Amino acid sequence: MKTTGVDIEEIFTELDRIRLQYGLPVWHAEAHDPKCRIQFALRYLLGVGKTDGESTERLWSLLNPASWSTKEMGEGARHDVLEDKINLINFEKNRSMGRTLARRLIVAVAERQRQGIEFQELDDSVPKKKT
Repeated sequence: MKTTGVDIEEIFTELDRIRLQYGLPVWHAEAHDPKCRIQFALRYLLGVGKTDGESTERLWSLLNPASWSTKEMGEGARHDVLEDKINLINFEKNRSMGRTLARRLIVAVAERQRQGIEFQELDDSVPKKKT
C-alpha cells in the first residue's frame, strides 16, 4: 500500500518488537486499589522518567468553560471554537516555555548536586578493600 510515496508496509514491519506498557497517572492512581497502584503507577515503571502523566487532565480543565459555552452551537462552529481554544493553549504554552525550562533547569541542577553529595556519602561509607 502506497500513500504519498511512503510504503506503509515498510513502516510497520516490526510491530512484534514493540512493547507497550500501561501506567496510571499520579493523581489518577489514587482511584485504584493499592495492588493495581503498585503494579501500574508511572513512578515505578521501568523506563519511565519523572512525570505525572496528567497533562491530558489539565487540558480538559482548561477546555471545560469553552465546552459549556458551545453546547448550543452546531457541530462545525463548536469544533472551530474548541480548536481555537486549543490553539491558544498551545500558543501560551510555547510562549512560556523559556520560563518553564529555566525553572526546571534550576531544579535539575539542585537535584544533581544533592544526588552527587548523597552518592559520595554512600561511596565513602563502603570499605575500599575487601578482606
